[in-house]
Amino acid sequence: MDNGLELLTDFTSDPVVLGRAFSRLTSGDPELDLSVPDEEGDTTSEFVANETEFALFQTNQQLSAIQSVADAFREVPGRKALIYFSSGMNSRGVENDEQMRWTADACNRANMSIYSVDARGLVALSPGGGAHRAGAGGTAIYSGRSSLNQMASLVESQNTLVTLSSDSGGVALVDDNDFSKLLRQAVEESSHYYLLGYYVPESPKDGRFRRIDVRMQVRYGEVVSRQGYYAEKPYWVLSQSERELQFLQAVVDDSPAADLPLAASAEYFPDKTDQYKVAVLLSFDYSALSLIAGTEDLNLEIVILARDREGQARAGVRDKLEIRSREKDEARFVYENLVLLDPGEYRISAYVRDNRTGKMSKTVYPLALPPNRDVRIGSLVLAARWEESVGETSYRIKSGEQLSILENPLRVGGRSLVPRLDASFYSSETVYIHGKVSIRGSNVNPEYRIVLISEIGERLFEGPWKLLASSSGEIFDINARLPLSQLGPGSYRLSAEIRNSGSELLELGRAFTVVPSANGK
Repeated sequence: MDNGLELLTDFTSDPVVLGRAFSRLTSGDPELDLSVPDEEGDTTSEFVANETEFALFQTNQQLSAIQSVADAFREVPGRKALIYFSSGMNSRGVENDEQMRWTADACNRANMSIYSVDARGLVALSPGGGAHRAGAGGTAIYSGRSSLNQMASLVESQNTLVTLSSDSGGVALVDDNDFSKLLRQAVEESSHYYLLGYYVPESPKDGRFRRIDVRMQVRYGEVVSRQGYYAEKPYWVLSQSERELQFLQAVVDDSPAADLPLAASAEYFPDKTDQYKVAVLLSFDYSALSLIAGTEDLNLEIVILARDREGQARAGVRDKLEIRSREKDEARFVYENLVLLDPGEYRISAYVRDNRTGKMSKTVYPLALPPNRDVRIGSLVLAARWEESVGETSYRIKSGEQLSILENPLRVGGRSLVPRLDASFYSSETVYIHGKVSIRGSNVNPEYRIVLISEIGERLFEGPWKLLASSSGEIFDINARLPLSQLGPGSYRLSAEIRNSGSELLELGRAFTVVPSANGK
């Protein structure tokens, strides 16, 4: 399902350009099945979601697209008319109602009226079946229930179009095949109109509807105007469903935000399934969090999405996290989660919101995963400390209907590495080195050594060649450590060189910096 919004052409009066734009449009199924199941069946269909579990319902996606158009043309002066062709919209719950309110309000603030067109035209319902579908079963066709259900489904799908048009100052064309009537009305209403502005005293920010009544002292004709607007609604008065919708909307729209101190990184490791385990790491600064949270803890909502070069979401996870705002021994807290990805180029987007205050941050990390070969390497992880593994040490990864249980790739010997995201270490610390290599073949006897390289390319240290230990079949682990006490401040590069009989020399490398120890640490 493609939920993208594409501008086929900008404003133009050239009929040739418009004709080309219309020719690129694809039409949906003109024979929308309005039939319902038999008496025992459910009369509602399942929602259609995006490629990830975080997408909004199909109706919300349509409404969100309209809202995006209104926002895009908000700065264009004058009244705008949006002609919206649809085969109906079914509202299913409070999430749709809230999105409807936001969309109508965005259109009103952008001075855009929606003229909805039910592209099905005048529909002839056939309870007994027709050329495009099989006949109904059961006794509903004989009792009249089948006809009533079909009519109710048709009216329900039209009501949202009518409401959207009415709330934005437009009209809807339903049960009619003459599209020219609506087009003439849209052109006429946009050709002559009055813009009235006024100031209102400061009112409560409760999100309630503020009605506007426009009257004339001398009646020359019917006054057509917008009915009103919605007042602002701050985060603290939003309901739970409204907060949920707001967060998901920010994820779907990929909205920028930087309220929380947040840094992101990603480490990748080859997997036996020709994919890569990607450990996404989020780092939080304790002192900055303390300023935001005060004496309270933070209740964070986290969404991580991996989008490909075309912007399509290929994998994602959602989680909740409690962070205590008191100072710790470590200056930063590192959160970790796992996604499974095919080789290719990705953009890892992390969205974090504090559920108490509504403060939100988004960060993006580019990631390139090497193509599949007989020998595949991952990233070289540098860490300064370990954490004892408590609770779950594996991740549940769901792709479609398939559920996989994957071990944490940063877990070594019963403990978990805590990577240093900025790759900056004190001279008194010890760097723990970890990586994974996938090698296929019958004659596999790989070795590795650790090499330290200075900023100018001088090889300062070369360790002895050691056999790679197999952690799982064709997957081999690299584990080493390097004390930094003998190194002066500066930039360096650690490299893990790998050799195998009959193969070229491979390298996993990572740059890092050494800074003087703080307070004699």
